[in-house]
Amino acid sequence: MNIHNLQMLTFDCSRLESVRYFQGEIDRRSKAQPNQGTSQLAQANHTCDAISELAFHSQTFRQYAIHQSFYAQIRESSGLSAQVVVRCIAKVADAYKLHKKTQRKFKALGTIAFDDRILTWRTQKQTVNIWTVGARQLIPYVCGERQKQLLESRQGEADLVYRKGNFFLLAVCDILEPTAKEIDDAIGVDFGIVNLATDSDGQSYSGDAIEKNRQWYQKRRDILQ
Repeated sequence: MNIHNLQMLTFDCSRLESVRYFQGEIDRRSKAQPNQGTSQLAQANHTCDAISELAFHSQTFRQYAIHQSFYAQIRESSGLSAQVVVRCIAKVADAYKLHKKTQRKFKALGTIAFDDRILTWRTQKQTVNIWTVGARQLIPYVCGERQKQLLESRQGEADLVYRKGNFFLLAVCDILEPTAKEIDDAIGVDFGIVNLATDSDGQSYSGDAIEKNRQWYQKRRDILQ
């Protein structure tokens, strides 16, 4: 797997204010084989294409219905583990939620979601135990101190993303929003024309001196023109 990198990048707020995303890069010191990462993504996305074709031609788009109709067939033909096939079915069902007019196709190295059955975090040692085509592998990752704290509240799936030759993991972390602090020493300011500013304490700040300078420069411009 050129699953060689999980360097911590940034996290972004998601749809819910209490949820943030952890993004890390798999450590380049990993001993994982160079082609395993791309192979697992390619095989999983190839399976998604096969599921998508079956779903489109049978007009079966709900995840449960796809699972009931095609799981056994795909499991046998793909050679993937049971849970990976389940995740592929979920990816196809999600894709058809956008529209069902055309058959959905997937990039060879597109993102695949990993749940706790096929990816296990070991935050104390900064490693992940992850499914690959050949076998599960224990692979180190690197991240910042803030991201280590976020991972303690990780929830649900993690996305394996291939970007510019490196592999990244994106995980959702459910954290409490910080309590708003009471602030007593703030001041509000209203800007105007006659008075340049008036603060919330009622103090006004005149612009007389500035107005005199403005008028003087205006007269000079009039003379020079």
